[in-house]
Amino acid sequence: MAAFMRTMDRFLMTQQSLIGLTHRGGERLPFIETVLREAAGESLVARCTIDLEKCPLLRDHTLGRHVSADDPDLPAFPIVPFTMLMETMAEAAVTLAPELRLTGMRDVRVHRWLAVDRGPITLEIHASRMQSGYVAVRVFDADASLETPVCEGGIVLDAAYPPAPLADEVELIDAQPYKWPADRLYDEAMFHGPSFRGVASVDAVGEAGAHGTLVSAGSGRSGAADAHGFVTDVVLLDQPGQLVGFWASQLLDRGFVVLPSRMKSLQLFGPTPPAGRALRCNARIARIGDQQLRSTLEIVEPDGRVWARLEGWEDRRFDLAPDAFRLLLRPREVMLSQPWNLPLDALVLERAVTRRIGLDLFAPGWLSAHGGLWARVLASIVLGRQERVRWHALKLPERRRIEWLLGRIAAKDAVREYVRQRSALTLHPADIELVPDQLGRPVVRGAWADRGGPVPLISISHADGVAVAIAADADRAGGIGIDLERVGRINRRIEQLAFTADEQALLDSVAAPQRDAWALRLWCAKEAAAKTTGEGFAAGVGAFAVEEMDTRSGGVKIRFSGRDRERQRATVSTAQEGEWIVAACAAAIREGVAT
Repeated sequence: MAAFMRTMDRFLMTQQSLIGLTHRGGERLPFIETVLREAAGESLVARCTIDLEKCPLLRDHTLGRHVSADDPDLPAFPIVPFTMLMETMAEAAVTLAPELRLTGMRDVRVHRWLAVDRGPITLEIHASRMQSGYVAVRVFDADASLETPVCEGGIVLDAAYPPAPLADEVELIDAQPYKWPADRLYDEAMFHGPSFRGVASVDAVGEAGAHGTLVSAGSGRSGAADAHGFVTDVVLLDQPGQLVGFWASQLLDRGFVVLPSRMKSLQLFGPTPPAGRALRCNARIARIGDQQLRSTLEIVEPDGRVWARLEGWEDRRFDLAPDAFRLLLRPREVMLSQPWNLPLDALVLERAVTRRIGLDLFAPGWLSAHGGLWARVLASIVLGRQERVRWHALKLPERRRIEWLLGRIAAKDAVREYVRQRSALTLHPADIELVPDQLGRPVVRGAWADRGGPVPLISISHADGVAVAIAADADRAGGIGIDLERVGRINRRIEQLAFTADEQALLDSVAAPQRDAWALRLWCAKEAAAKTTGEGFAAGVGAFAVEEMDTRSGGVKIRFSGRDRERQRATVSTAQEGEWIVAACAAAIREGVAT
């Protein structure tokens, strides 16, 4: 409760400095900032901006949490609550009809979930008074499209609240206790921060629904804006949906992460309960196919009468890989990538750490669906501040953007494992910044490194939805390179462009079943050697000549030279695992010589 009040005080002070709009009742409204057009009492078009500075409450409504030890203000994925959009719509309605109070809502739909991970969002709200007690509201993303709303619905207004009915008890024939005690609810099953932690206990769950106890934060007055300016109780109305989430985490083996998408109706039977009051929540929950839940939710006063009833509350289910869910809860402890133990022969690679991650870790299309929602969530968990700026600015096809992100995940996990093996440090992925140097090579940075943590060299490669990364001792190598390709990515025409006549003669010495795979090994070997220089193929593919190859060990010897560089030789380790070819190489520190 105290956390909520502190957050709201900060919110109010920010809004007072930014917003001059009041509705006709003279009360400040936190989200409706500017009225662009208004026909008195009939319609209006207004705008508001939502971001972390103006609305610090969003810092406690994120997918993921505790993403950084060195940058505690770095948020996870701040997603705008369904109830905050409901509040925005309610504010538009009471601006048109200040003589009435909010008593309900109808057919509220969210067509697209909003998040402020990319910065502030400007919303444009269109409200029309259809009849005395009903206002139709549509909310648009002003920076995207004014044709398709992000949410819409009807706001019900009246002079007085309707009589409060007795609660409709949910009979749980198969009732069972919740798997986590009250003091571990949010640590184990939810992402909400202190301001939104209003479910005091999950008292029972069963196939038909759940019972829980809520504690009111007193953040709204359900019609007349409260001291903080809210028309609805944004936090209290969010809590029945949280109870659905707790139910899903126990009753569903898959698809247990849920986000609300629709509400058929909301009925309010009185002003917001005072802060600190314990309330009962009854949830009647049904599965609709494999992707949705539909619930009837009641918030019940101590006298057994209903304060609020939410009917037709629909949640979209998301099937997260178990490791991805654990990463969102505990990013410091979890790695998404897997170790990839490669036959790396070169001395400087003996203690290297190699990690692999692929799209096969996730459900098909999961990172691309819903406007790339879950790719953005992952980015908010693993990337630092500067990396996020680069991620959002990437002008690449969607698949390449996802591969870039997977490459960063693999590289950060390689660094984390490298550091863990050599020190007592356990790092959050977001605290490892991979910054391109003047040649574009990723260089490891971070506050932990400035304090003396062991810093490796790093190299990344990705292809066809798979990414690999290698971390190696900087005091034993002058450069590191890794390259990955899928078998079949090279043909005779490409060979003629990539290889000299002598190199093609080497390939012709390999028996037919293995020749194509070895052609790709030689290409990957050149790529890996080029990465060790930091210049890539700036001097041309021909600057990297294959002199020898050992089909038994996988070793490839390459001679190369470049701008302002003496001729050097490198031994590249290559390997085939299933349909993948990988090559790794380390350049020795001593100038003019390579290992």
